[in-house]
Amino acid sequence: MAASLGVPSAPRAPAPARVTMSHPALLAFFLPLTRRTCAELGIGDEIVARHLAEVLTEFARTDRLYRFRAPDGRTLASVVEMLGMGPDDRYVGDFALFMSGLFRPFVERGGYLGYYLDEGARAYARTTARPTLARGERALYGELARRFEYYAGALDYLRKARFPGLSDADPVRAFAREIDGVLRGLSRN
Repeated sequence: MAASLGVPSAPRAPAPARVTMSHPALLAFFLPLTRRTCAELGIGDEIVARHLAEVLTEFARTDRLYRFRAPDGRTLASVVEMLGMGPDDRYVGDFALFMSGLFRPFVERGGYLGYYLDEGARAYARTTARPTLARGERALYGELARRFEYYAGALDYLRKARFPGLSDADPVRAFAREIDGVLRGLSRN
């Protein structure tokens, strides 16, 4: 997943709207899990737990996880590739949080966990500098920047407790299968 740092720069595209409203059942599945995880670990609050659930919901579909492309058409599939190539800082922070949390063994095997933790925190810190950001959002992204490693660790803990198969060779495919099963189960209710 790691790419060369010499990638040409492209203008930043605005972050697409979250898809959580189009997947309320999936958000309803993740929210109790993130609330329980934050409570068990004694970190975050309701706002942070909701953000974690929204990140999981957002990236539950690989077309949302890997939706940005380089000018040559390649999918941007790592933080290194994303920096300066289109996704805004909030997306980079969310992507780094998701990958370093839910897919930590995969990121560790690649040797870039520390990089993802550092760049994810920096991306959220840059997000707080947006002049149009509401005060509540500024507080949320500031908290995520300051304690990024804790929240990535919370998602790693959630993975171990709820999604143990994500340590396999292809964790993204395993997660997609798991989410498909969740959605099928939710649609029967």
